[in-house]
Amino acid sequence: MSLQDILDIDPNEKIIFNEKRHPIGMIEIFLGAFAAIAMLLGAMYFVINKKADVGLEDFGNGIIMLVFGAVIVFIFAIAAIAIKIYRTNQLVLTNENILQILQFGLFNRQISQLNLAKIQDVSADKVGILASMFSYGTVEIETAGEAANFRFTYARNPDRLSKQIIEAHEQYVHNRQGPQSPSGAGI
Repeated sequence: MSLQDILDIDPNEKIIFNEKRHPIGMIEIFLGAFAAIAMLLGAMYFVINKKADVGLEDFGNGIIMLVFGAVIVFIFAIAAIAIKIYRTNQLVLTNENILQILQFGLFNRQISQLNLAKIQDVSADKVGILASMFSYGTVEIETAGEAANFRFTYARNPDRLSKQIIEAHEQYVHNRQGPQSPSGAGI
């Protein structure tokens, strides 16, 4: 199934870009999983060596390792789900609209759509040395009226993205207004 079918995009709309979040955002997930597994391995070592002190002398080392191993597998599963959720977030620009897909959990997704005519301003921010080195940041799209602004974090090349959005907006406005006659031209 194509992205156009999933998002229920009009057949006349053309996708200009489909941008997912920068992979650097997954480092936080990896570090969290690594820290949890390191603490579990330390706890397992302590429990195996101090079984008598913690009241587990009736349990063999194999059972203790099996329990801790199951918890480690569970942590890997949670990290894999978190990465899947992270990678599902995306910003889609068409020749008529911009769509933001935000996945908050396995069963919690928000798809927001904004017509290009309603865009007032687009800004790109890269904050910090890592953002500058790896070219990621935040793209914020300000809208006309009461519509909520779009904010897409961990965007790859936010400068390029904001420029593409502005160009698509200008092209959309130009196509809707039609060709203009030069000022002062008369019959």
